[in-house]
Amino acid sequence: MRERSSNTDEERIGLIISKLNHYVFDDNLELIQQFHPTPKMERAIEDDELQFGQQFPYDYKSFMKQFGSFSVAFWDIGLTASSSEYELLKEICPDDNRGEAEGPVKPLFFSNAWWPVGNCDQEFLFLDMDPAPGGSKGQIIHGSMDSGCRHVVADSFAGLLERIVYLFELCAVPPVNPTSMEDCLMDNFREFVITGANE
Repeated sequence: MRERSSNTDEERIGLIISKLNHYVFDDNLELIQQFHPTPKMERAIEDDELQFGQQFPYDYKSFMKQFGSFSVAFWDIGLTASSSEYELLKEICPDDNRGEAEGPVKPLFFSNAWWPVGNCDQEFLFLDMDPAPGGSKGQIIHGSMDSGCRHVVADSFAGLLERIVYLFELCAVPPVNPTSMEDCLMDNFREFVITGANE
């Protein structure tokens, strides 16, 4: 069964992709090389769903098919190797599986209901399909494999992308210099991920 979507969902993802295309593709080869979007084939997404044991939300699937994973501020968003990272995280998960959490996130080191959608070294962004009470199914949470607690950074994958678009708008001050833009994105995205700030 395919994930159903509303016109609002489609319009939201369409607008996000349009804005990312503007900042990444419009006559700026250096930015294209930096962010190198990589769409994912529908069959590959279906294989990931079988591995995960449930369907992904529409916003994640639609974006991965139309735009795909991309790099920003040293983060791999969408995560090309989600399936292998998922298996690795299950393998290294400690036996007691206890962790710290803030907000509507279960206090676990890792959950089989968390699909990795972003990675930077030992830090991950997860699609949380089994939130704690008060959370939203499909919310995006941050977790480090070294230390720290898990917390919500966006109410959905689309919400995460909208924040990234906002940071592009913040950092793309004409004339756009790819080096200074990347520095700006790195500073602001890092703060957003670590603090869960939405201001």
